[in-house]
Amino acid sequence: MSGWIKLEKGLREDRRFTRIVDALLGRSEHCVTSVTQMRFIERNAVTQVLGGLAQLWMFADSHIREDDTLDITLDEVDQLVGIEGFAKLMPADWLEALDAHSVRLPNFQAHNGTDAKKKALTSKRVQRHRIRTA
Repeated sequence: MSGWIKLEKGLREDRRFTRIVDALLGRSEHCVTSVTQMRFIERNAVTQVLGGLAQLWMFADSHIREDDTLDITLDEVDQLVGIEGFAKLMPADWLEALDAHSVRLPNFQAHNGTDAKKKALTSKRVQRHRIRTA
């Protein structure tokens, strides 16, 4: 695929995203001793989830098949993103285990496939043209 992936600005407010963050925070709560430390842990969890999703989606951009499947296990997803249990925290509409050796990223091609990227670039080009000619 091409050299970019779509990462929406509103992702941090998406409830699916915040549920993953909350689950990671639940693992860390027992060692918190101050408000400052909690804020740091919260920001760290957000950064980990954003980074994990970006890692997975960049990998998928190069290796995904037309049917939105990857030959990778849930454990390999965890290894790829560097967060133990990450794959199991993801909602089914983002990551679905098909069998012991493969997963599916539903609608990945619709958002980050070649046609979706062409459409996004065309839309951006048309918008710039309208601004220039207005």
